[in-house]
Amino acid sequence: MEYLSRLPDDLRTPGAPGEIQLVAGQEAEERAAAVANFLHHRAGLPLPNPALGVVYEDPFFFIIREAVSVRGRVGAYQRIVPRETSGSSAAVLTVRGDEMWFVRPYRHSTRRFEIECPRGHSPEAKTPEDAAGHEVLQELGLPLISLQQLIPDFCTDTGITTNRVPLYLGVLGEGVPNPAPEMFEVFGEPMRVPLRDLRQVVANGSIRDSFTLGALAVAWAQGYLADATKGSDPRGNDS
Repeated sequence: MEYLSRLPDDLRTPGAPGEIQLVAGQEAEERAAAVANFLHHRAGLPLPNPALGVVYEDPFFFIIREAVSVRGRVGAYQRIVPRETSGSSAAVLTVRGDEMWFVRPYRHSTRRFEIECPRGHSPEAKTPEDAAGHEVLQELGLPLISLQQLIPDFCTDTGITTNRVPLYLGVLGEGVPNPAPEMFEVFGEPMRVPLRDLRQVVANGSIRDSFTLGALAVAWAQGYLADATKGSDPRGNDS
């Protein structure tokens, strides 16, 4: 289980009875590997090699398959782990005046332009706040004049990935948007949504990104977007 040394301390806790427990030892690992092999065989896939440990890795993330015990039954679970060896990450809701600004990246995974808050990983950033400013400047081409952390530890998908990112609310400075995407990034024109219309944009499903929806939910709950809650009710009722 040497791969555990690559994880933060709180992600390698062994677990207690009533939880999903990490198990070690030759017998447990052989049983877990047999389960993984059976599931691959049943799905018509080649047997995994290796069956446990780091089963895939590239410059951006790695996948681990681990021996676990659930109510005394040994099996195998996977986790996707970001491979971030330096820098920091952040996701930032951005406002200027009575408008919220979104970026519109073309996402290869969904094969479409999405509506998102600026977000990403900055290898040069020494803090999440540095990363927030870097991502906003890169994706919108505008500076931040203030920044408020919403929550320090947003989990994008607790079912499969260990990815955790702090969420922020930032105020944009003046200027004309002038984004500078990375070599293999594609962005459409930024989208500006009046706060009074934000409720409708969220309700109609236009925003699908978990970072953005999570940040909006927290910002609303913390009272930062009070004006947005006064917008038109998508059900046709008065607010």
